[in-house]
Amino acid sequence: MKICLATYKNRLASLFENATTLKMYTYENGSIASAGEMSFPDKGSSSRISAMIACGVEMLVCGALCKNTKQILHNHSIEVLDWRRGDIQEVLDAIISNSDHQLLMPGCQNQKTYCKNPMNRS
Repeated sequence: MKICLATYKNRLASLFENATTLKMYTYENGSIASAGEMSFPDKGSSSRISAMIACGVEMLVCGALCKNTKQILHNHSIEVLDWRRGDIQEVLDAIISNSDHQLLMPGCQNQKTYCKNPMNRS
């Protein structure tokens, strides 16, 4: 599986559109290996989405992500683990141990009502 981390410096970017680098990894047989990276000095998501599709990314791990961008990624069969935080190694370790839920951003512990649909706060 090809995994992409949307990063800023050595951490996940808190907002996908502000990620300066997309770091690619392959995940096979319980281990992760680096598969390259791409830098994006501009803001916005269209160039990042196009790059992920062209590289065959199957999973994106990122911070906050707008609903439209998430839908586009889903339409291209890219699994999205959004609302995550942490440094790169912490995120990779969490993916290996299947504990990425521990990296949810503060306030997103009840992802069902707040982070998946922020307009539904009842």
